[in-house]
Amino acid sequence: MRLPAGARGKKPQPGSCEKLHFDARDAFTSAYFLELGLPRAQLEKNIPSLFTDPACGNVLRVKGFVEEDGQWYELNAAAAGLTAAPIPQGQQVLIVIGEGLDKARLEEDLRQ
Repeated sequence: MRLPAGARGKKPQPGSCEKLHFDARDAFTSAYFLELGLPRAQLEKNIPSLFTDPACGNVLRVKGFVEEDGQWYELNAAAAGLTAAPIPQGQQVLIVIGEGLDKARLEEDLRQ
């Protein structure tokens, strides 16, 4: 979209922007899991199922840290795939981001 001449760099006038309204139930939510105690291999095997199990909700991303044999790994996952990269230090946590998440079902799927 091209701005009219002279409009670049100017702040919008009060009332010239429309605030979008949405139902809070439709907003993204996060489910946090601290100290799950699950091995990296089990997480890497089970995280992809969170994206395909409708009972979990609409999972968009999974991020977190896991320790294995004294080495920390950063986990990042989306429906397209999962990566696990070594990092110097971390804290055992897994965060699932999405819509309509069912935390109990997410944990059940992770512990399979």
